Amino acid sequence: MPAPIIPSVKSEPGLPVKVVAVHDPAVQGERLRDLIECCAYELYVEHGSTDGHAVEDWRNAELKMLSAEGRCPVGCIEQENEVDVDAAVEDFNPEDLEVYVGPNRVTIYGCHNQLKCDNCHRSVGEPHPIFGAIEVPNGIEASKATATLKCGMLHIVLPKAAA
Repeated sequence: MPAPIIPSVKSEPGLPVKVVAVHDPAVQGERLRDLIECCAYELYVEHGSTDGHAVEDWRNAELKMLSAEGRCPVGCIEQENEVDVDAAVEDFNPEDLEVYVGPNRVTIYGCHNQLKCDNCHRSVGEPHPIFGAIEVPNGIEASKATATLKCGMLHIVLPKAAA
């Protein structure tokens, strides 16, 4: 009896994620500050937009971003022609994420509210930010970097510059 023919199943590609090539490392720090500010504002709204909690909201937003709760695990593997970076970003959609690629650093930013109102689809509940960063070898072409999201894993490809 001949072996059964098994149709080949092509793996669906991941969904594209926004990649920003940066030449000034300060831009990556500014983006982190912007994300903390956004998270602090969401906490302010959660209080009913009442004044008097600004310092507490900012501190809590920083803690969310920079604590283990807000960190996403990131790793990289250097290949012959590229550097591959992978990060676990469960529960995030492509539009919730941004990847900043600098000369020797990749930084991942993300923020979304875990809960959505069933009636108006507005965010409710605490914001859920993530942050991840990793040093990568020199010689990558940041402007040619790509990022895709599939099954909770963010995959970033950093082509190396021609020798």
